[in-house]
Amino acid sequence: MKDYEGSIDGKFPIRLHLVNWGTGSLSGNYWYKKVGKKIELYGEFINGSNTAFNIKEYAQDKHTGTFEGKFENADKISGTWSDPKSTKKRSFVANAVKTAADNSGWSGTWHLNDVWDSGTLLIGNVRKDSADFAISVFRGGHMGEVEGTAVRKGNQLIFNQHILAVEDPASKCAMTLTLKGDYVQIEQTSSGWECGFGMRAYAGGKFEKRKLSLKPTIKYGAEEVFANKAQHDGFYALVGAKMYEKFAYNLQGFEKQEQVAGDGFKATVVTGAAIGMYMTNEAIIMYDGRGKYWAATLDFVGEQGLVRYFSNDDKWKKKMPPTIEKWRERFSEYEVSF
Repeated sequence: MKDYEGSIDGKFPIRLHLVNWGTGSLSGNYWYKKVGKKIELYGEFINGSNTAFNIKEYAQDKHTGTFEGKFENADKISGTWSDPKSTKKRSFVANAVKTAADNSGWSGTWHLNDVWDSGTLLIGNVRKDSADFAISVFRGGHMGEVEGTAVRKGNQLIFNQHILAVEDPASKCAMTLTLKGDYVQIEQTSSGWECGFGMRAYAGGKFEKRKLSLKPTIKYGAEEVFANKAQHDGFYALVGAKMYEKFAYNLQGFEKQEQVAGDGFKATVVTGAAIGMYMTNEAIIMYDGRGKYWAATLDFVGEQGLVRYFSNDDKWKKKMPPTIEKWRERFSEYEVSF
């Protein structure tokens, strides 16, 4: 995250605020110094590089121009600005704005490490009374991004501003970021909608300096999918590590249900889905007290939807019991992989 100052055609002084998310995406804003009104920027690195970029500008949700260029080094960008139809082209160059060294511990990239959700917090341009930040989160199948300048008070950054993407001018996105050594705790006090987020996305949580890779697991206990460890381990042995993670992901939210008639055996039935991803990420597990399992999960190979089915019951290895067939009715067009 850096600020740059430069000009277009050497005649029009501009200032840019660019956020490199570390995923190939770029965002931010810029403004002509004589005008002062910010224009939103959204773009990406191109040609498989982390230097060449294509960034489009938007004013009042309309595409008004494109910056194409490259990072000559970490502190200098240059290239060409063009109008939407590429009938007008002008050169631009900008250099990073020098800032005082930050010894507060705020600056850098912070990560939301969660089995189901992910997020990135970028903090830069830290000053005595303020700092710039950008947050990107993915939760419950929905995304959210917000960036701005927060008021700095001791070990806290306080943000309480209207987001341009939100139509109601009276609404404000409110959150407090608290620095706690090797992590930043975010408390979001406004709704996700007021921050311009997707339905289930929100920024609150613990963002750490380290980026961790956490594997999904299926819990066991009185109110969990399995009643005990033995049942859990037996299922893991049946489906294998790769499909176990698929089942775990697709059972983020779950409930126990009654069997339908015709199974010919008595079993516990658990159905569920990844939060916010019904019809694409769902699963069902049936098990009894003798170590027998009947289970199915949705999966995709390219665009092809599959129902992957597993059982260690000889009678039901090549066909699904009525309870699972009933569950599969909504995915009847998917091929079944036994």
